[in-house]
Amino acid sequence: MQTIGPYTLRDLLGAGAAGRVWRAYDQQGGQVTMAVLEGPAANDPQRRWQFSTTVEQARQSSPAGAPVAADLVGQVPWVAYHDDGGATAANIFAAMGVPCEPVAAPTSGVPGPVSAAPASGQPMQQPPQPGPQQPVPGQPLPTPVSGMPVSGQPMSAQPQPTDDEPPTTMLRPGAEGFAPPQQQVPPQVPQQGFGPGEHPGPGFAEAEPANPFEPVDPFNANGGQAPADPFSPQQPQPQQAQPPQQQPFQPQPDPFQPRPEAFQQQAQQPQPDANGYPQQPPQYPAQNRFDDEPPPKKSRKGLLVVLIVVVLVVLAGGVGGAVYFTQGGKPDTKPTAGPKPSGGSATKQGQPTPQTQKSAPSTPKQPGKEPPKNGSWPASFAKFGSGDKAKQQADLAGLGFTFSTPGDWTCTKRDQSTTYVNYHCGSSKTKAGGDVIVRTCGEPCDPAKKIKMRQDEEAFGLQWVRDGGNSSWAEGKKVAVPSGGTGYGLVLVRYWHSKPGGPMDRQVVVRLTGPTSSAKDLQKVENSVRDATQ
Repeated sequence: MQTIGPYTLRDLLGAGAAGRVWRAYDQQGGQVTMAVLEGPAANDPQRRWQFSTTVEQARQSSPAGAPVAADLVGQVPWVAYHDDGGATAANIFAAMGVPCEPVAAPTSGVPGPVSAAPASGQPMQQPPQPGPQQPVPGQPLPTPVSGMPVSGQPMSAQPQPTDDEPPTTMLRPGAEGFAPPQQQVPPQVPQQGFGPGEHPGPGFAEAEPANPFEPVDPFNANGGQAPADPFSPQQPQPQQAQPPQQQPFQPQPDPFQPRPEAFQQQAQQPQPDANGYPQQPPQYPAQNRFDDEPPPKKSRKGLLVVLIVVVLVVLAGGVGGAVYFTQGGKPDTKPTAGPKPSGGSATKQGQPTPQTQKSAPSTPKQPGKEPPKNGSWPASFAKFGSGDKAKQQADLAGLGFTFSTPGDWTCTKRDQSTTYVNYHCGSSKTKAGGDVIVRTCGEPCDPAKKIKMRQDEEAFGLQWVRDGGNSSWAEGKKVAVPSGGTGYGLVLVRYWHSKPGGPMDRQVVVRLTGPTSSAKDLQKVENSVRDATQ
């Protein structure tokens, strides 16, 4: 059998465009009814939001509407209620504007048995009536007794299924919906036809359609007294109803004739009083009704203000840059109190990478493609061997680790603050090199912060590959190189502990480019950094 969460689905009660209503059992045999969002609706963010919002509104509006269990964020959202014949679960879809239709089991031409139980919650056996009974003109047809109490709340005195209980079969629809579970079967009564010019009693008059969002029980829309709004904050207490024997048993409409209005929210047919005059239909409170439209969106004034500020900042930056570059003379080269850019030193030691970022980088020109693919660090990447002329890059202030580079590489500090340090390492001969950056990752250095820091990194537009939870990398063979044209590029983003046994608090970024012939040298450097930050 199909299972959803801790429940095993048994009886399909209704189906609609957005999902289905089921009767299910838990591992202890407890019986519930479930509303399950399925099909395209389960993949539609708007429908998922509407489903979860409707369930939450029902829970807040009435303690009686609180679900037994729910999963509103899983791949298939669902909510389970105490078994009330499916009324509360069906009302969730009705409130969303996508009501469910009853699911009829295959039968012969004879109407299925109809179950009844008194409003007190104790099942009673309806004595059989001998022979078919004719309708009496001027008298209302009897109302099938619903298994729901007058208050609309689930009956609390239902017996729980046991191990020796026979399997539950599919419920068969009655005239207007489903018979509630665990009810006794009254006798079957054949249909009585009417000749030309004859009319049934006043109970057959067509009712005007009600407000589609009126919380009428779809499974109990059988012409009787409508249950109260299950989402109303003021629920009346269950009233003691008279036993079904006091009501005359009249023929039931054929439940298998096409009834497009079945299982929909409809007006209750007014019943005549003792003098044969129709009574006014019961009035229901208008509060706490659900609409199928989402709540009005919040004002966009705040977003508009933010956009205006961003535009003004961009315009101010553009004007400042234009003034700077249109001024005559050479830029001031006098030293200042702040850190000096090391562009000249980088030219002697090797060209810098196209984009150099600091501890709080701006939006990169070519960030890596998200989300990262799952993978592992390639074992085929080259490593330094005993025969290589490697140089140990030690005592680089702020890095906190030592790594190896080819013998003709040098590392020069480009920038530093209290939260980051940026070295440029490379070779002026091979035109290969790039940035080695260490940043602090404030506590807690959680997954959300790691993802944000990775998204802020320049990665030449390459696809990120996740190598475990603390490392991501991207590789490309046709990336822009400083010497012009395209070449090989490799970016590594890794998180590590600056103190052995301490919390994870550092991010290291190695972003190297060079001619295709230098690919193995770049792989050796990144392998060395990766091994040093284990």
